[in-house]
Order: sequence, then C-alpha cells, then structure tokens
Amino acid sequence: MNHVQRRIKLAQDSRISLISEYLRSIKAIKFLAWEDPIAERVNEARSKELREIWWLIVLNLLVEVSIFPASPAPPTAPRNNPNKSGKKLMVFASKSVR
Repeated sequence: MNHVQRRIKLAQDSRISLISEYLRSIKAIKFLAWEDPIAERVNEARSKELREIWWLIVLNLLVEVSIFPASPAPPTAPRNNPNKSGKKLMVFASKSVR
C-alpha cells in the first residue's frame, strides 16, 4: 500500500513541477503558441497520476473485501398476524370515512 502511495506522490510531484515550470514561463509559451503541446504534457502527467490513484482505490477495495468478506444475512422478519393487521386496517378505514 505504501508503495502505491509513494508512486501517487511521485506522479503528483511530477505534474505540479510541470505546471510550476510552465507558469514561470507563461509569456514565452503564449508568444510561441505552445499552449496545445504544453496542455498535452500536463494531461499526460495527470493521466499517470489518476492511474496510480485508481490502483490505490482498487487495493483499498480488495483489503476491505478480504477483511469483511460477507455481511451476515439479515434476519427474517416475523410473519404478521393477519388478524392484527386486519384490525388496524379497519380502524384506519373507519377514521378516514368520518
């Protein structure tokens, strides 16, 4: 798990350093019209980061499934007594008619 988190941090650092570098030289990028290639590089870095995050989510899910393999079946509800429910229905019907 720590290995995946370390890879996520490396991917984040890579993307943030790219963005920082591009922000420092934004005038040159605009002057030379390099916006599209720069955006592609940032998007590639973000995709790598998201892949690593996805793996962390998958690992967490696998750990949860292995720790809590299956929840117990819910208890079966007791069967209602037809006489009791019929009386409640009749009381409700008589109150709503008045």
